[in-house]
Amino acid sequence: MKKLILYLIALAVITISATSQTLRIERTDVDTARYGHVTANFKFGIDIYIDEIENVNSASFQLQWNFGDYVHFSGYKIGDFGDNGTVYITNPKLIPGTGDKFMNVGIFSGTTVGENDFDSPKILHLEFAISNDIPNREALIFTFVNFYATAFVDSSQTNVEISSEPLELNIHSFINVWPGDSNNDGLVDTRDYNQIGLYFEGNSIQNDGRTFKRKNSTIMWTGQKVLVWDNADATFADCDGDGVITVADGMVVFHNDSKTHNEGTGLTGENTTAGLAEYIDESEYRKIPIFSSVTNSYRAMTAKVDIPSGLSIKSIIAGDLFEGTDAHIIKDINDNKLEFTIGSFESDFQINKSGIIAYLLVESDVELTKPIIIAEATILNNENRLIPASITTGVDATDIDNIAVTVDISEIQINIPQLANEVKLYNINGRLVKQSNKKSKTYTFQNDLESGTYLLLIENDKVSIKTIQILK
Repeated sequence: MKKLILYLIALAVITISATSQTLRIERTDVDTARYGHVTANFKFGIDIYIDEIENVNSASFQLQWNFGDYVHFSGYKIGDFGDNGTVYITNPKLIPGTGDKFMNVGIFSGTTVGENDFDSPKILHLEFAISNDIPNREALIFTFVNFYATAFVDSSQTNVEISSEPLELNIHSFINVWPGDSNNDGLVDTRDYNQIGLYFEGNSIQNDGRTFKRKNSTIMWTGQKVLVWDNADATFADCDGDGVITVADGMVVFHNDSKTHNEGTGLTGENTTAGLAEYIDESEYRKIPIFSSVTNSYRAMTAKVDIPSGLSIKSIIAGDLFEGTDAHIIKDINDNKLEFTIGSFESDFQINKSGIIAYLLVESDVELTKPIIIAEATILNNENRLIPASITTGVDATDIDNIAVTVDISEIQINIPQLANEVKLYNINGRLVKQSNKKSKTYTFQNDLESGTYLLLIENDKVSIKTIQILK
């Protein structure tokens, strides 16, 4: 320790004027998603370089940082000086009258001056640990004081002052998330739904880096503690607390619509760039219907469907079932699987019948051989509860093939094993071409249809769906 103190004094006294060189800090222990912040309960490291200076033999500095009670020095690794090098670091101490800490650092190459010196070296790697109770949304600042290096310049040893700027890192710690308030403004409304949609609509916001689940998460309206994600703003969009943002989070927004809290402070804007939704002219695309057989009363649904290969999907829009209300949609497409949430923010709006829930807008002119039908769904019912929707048919699976459809040049006759309340016939593009709401087991329609594939919906207590072919 005595040797280090004497060395620091010598640098201060005999410094020779020289061109000031630059200190460079890198965080090589993280990817770009985490470069600008540190996270409670985790360690982080910094690599220290001296740029644009040759024949470096040693260096010394004092390192100061704030939040000294929460940020703890935990270790080091020597840099380019290697096994011959020596590092002296004093125990961190509090700066009187502040919450800041400092420590003195000296690094020596262990080689003779002028021999085997290092050009623009990485001199040291320092590691720190963050306490779990460090305040969120603050700035951790490292400041380098009296940074000097010794270098062999013009055949003589020279002390060079190294210029530096403070290193500032955002702090991610524990916060409260209110399920559904995905923009953290204290109110659940359509803007929260749109915020979730930004993660699925090809926008520049990406769900990068580490995510964290909420412990004992619930969708009930209460603040729930969670560690801020690497993408800080995305933390609030995980409405159900499972550590992943999916279209299902949109259902939580509908569930807690119009609720308020007084902890909202907005988004950080730290590593997200929101953009406006792209305007789409529906007339420029082909519309392909998605059929729903759900007859439970609901105003929002998360659904999964299989989509034919070869479809170039531009967007998805509300179907006929949402006529008379503004429907909001977010979607996620993965291979030939489509998952989407659709719903209305009008609390008195309810759907209780089968039909076309949405349309795909596609760029390709693919000839469909069968209709697209919802295979799995969760609904927000009229009691504001999220429940699995019944997709099973009203006709037993063993009887569905017993639905007899007879087609001749003038008539279409449908015979059903059980009494039905209503029958609908759609073409492959979703246009309702035949309908009867009389209770019967037999239905007869005039055959003025073109040859092709049609979808027959039969409603009684539930809904049966059958694909039929009409040839003329």
